[in-house]
Amino acid sequence: MLVSCFARAAVEEQTQVAEKKQRVALGSVVIESTERFPNPEKDFWEGEQWEFVGKLAIGFVPLLVAFGVGVGIFAAATYNEGADGFVKPASETEPAEIIPAQPTTAATQPTATLEAPSLVAEARTTPVDEGS
Repeated sequence: MLVSCFARAAVEEQTQVAEKKQRVALGSVVIESTERFPNPEKDFWEGEQWEFVGKLAIGFVPLLVAFGVGVGIFAAATYNEGADGFVKPASETEPAEIIPAQPTTAATQPTATLEAPSLVAEARTTPVDEGS
């Protein structure tokens, strides 16, 4: 008899029309319902058919690191390739100089070294218009 009461209650619960109750709690509207949740639709990206994408992504990271190291080595090896000259930075006593990349017969002579104009000397020779 006890089992039949539980069975009857279960049948009545399934056949009852879904009831909805609405109330306000802490400023929010709360809707209570006796409806059952619908079965969720299967997601397109869900499942084992996409397992290979995850494995590919895991293997892609070390490949990306190896590629970056290879590009860095290549860039370091070919950085000055084809350079015609280098700039020796200026110091407090000497101005900046352009030094040829490969020594030639003309480079051994002191006239082959080019010098950048001194900014201090240029500033002294430029007239300043005080009337403006």
